[in-house]
Amino acid sequence: CQPMGVWPPACRNGFAVPDETVRQILEYAAYTSWVIGALYLFLILCFCSRIREAIAINKVAAIFVAGNPTLLLVPLIQAVLAVLWVGSWVFFASFLLSQVPEDYTPSGTFATYAEAYGTATTPGQCTDKWPTGFTYKDDDNCEIVNG
Repeated sequence: CQPMGVWPPACRNGFAVPDETVRQILEYAAYTSWVIGALYLFLILCFCSRIREAIAINKVAAIFVAGNPTLLLVPLIQAVLAVLWVGSWVFFASFLLSQVPEDYTPSGTFATYAEAYGTATTPGQCTDKWPTGFTYKDDDNCEIVNG
């Protein structure tokens, strides 16, 4: 029997969180959660009329969709058209890329920048055809290791 008005002693088996500071932080976090919950409940009560209005609008929309079930086909048709559109773009892009001959652009490495880009009078292997390509010059002189 626990008499009224008597505070129970501290936990007999110790606290689950042994540090006093952490226990206080958790206690304040609990108070903060309760305050946020109370504010949320207050907002729900303040917006009660708007919530009822939104429910009424949804009821009318549901009645409209029930009377016109073909409306449900609109998103399906749009999705099919979007897939066909993207598929046609993929097909035509693949076709265009497949028209470039394999030996049109060099795929090897170059010993010098002049060999790849060329000089003022002689085009390099990357810039000798139209449209002229571009070259990347390693200004940091990075070395390829195990490559």
